[in-house]
Amino acid sequence: MRRLPIDEILTPEDLQTARRFRRKIAMVYCCIALGLLLEILIRGAAVSPQPDVAAAIAPAVAATATIAPSAVDSQSSRTQVAISPGSSFSPLCAAIDLQLVTSIEAHGEAEDIASEQLAKATFTLLEARRVCREGRVTDAVALYDRIDLRPPRAARTN
Repeated sequence: MRRLPIDEILTPEDLQTARRFRRKIAMVYCCIALGLLLEILIRGAAVSPQPDVAAAIAPAVAATATIAPSAVDSQSSRTQVAISPGSSFSPLCAAIDLQLVTSIEAHGEAEDIASEQLAKATFTLLEARRVCREGRVTDAVALYDRIDLRPPRAARTN
């Protein structure tokens, strides 16, 4: 070990005490590092996979929406929801929107629908979002239902 200038001033007992102190400090740092490593490993093992969308929005639906007496729309079989005045976007609209965005992206990647049809679907989706933000959920659901993401008849197989 390298000799420091202060080593010449200190007595052998003081030098012994300084070495013990350095060892204790090194042990404390090692324990802290080991504790941090264990904490990272424990928290990493506790991470759970992302829940599905329905489970994620279920609390929001329960907290902000009530099901209307005429709950089922005969054409779309989607539930009509009355939104409380404080909310800005219906959970029902959010769920339908997410399904449609995912479907539009999938069809865009697969290139099985014409780009004009995808563009029309996207613009209708944006209009439905605007209507939903205004609080007109039933009108927004009707707009969402108008979005047609089926391939043209010539490409369909019966």
